[in-house]
Amino acid sequence: MTPQALQDYLHGHIPLSKAMAVEVRTASPKGFCLVAPLTPNINHRDTVFGGSASAVTIIV
Repeated sequence: MTPQALQDYLHGHIPLSKAMAVEVRTASPKGFCLVAPLTPNINHRDTVFGGSASAVTIIV
């Protein structure tokens, strides 16, 4: 599966991944790398929202 195909799957099946702007940087049979930018995942203290940080690890 290509990184774009995995990203499309996540965004299509897990709407939160799209709202968080999760991006699949790499994908291979051995693993994958997800990233999420700070801007849509920021809290009132201008740091990463803990729920977003944990959601990225739980999504897949």
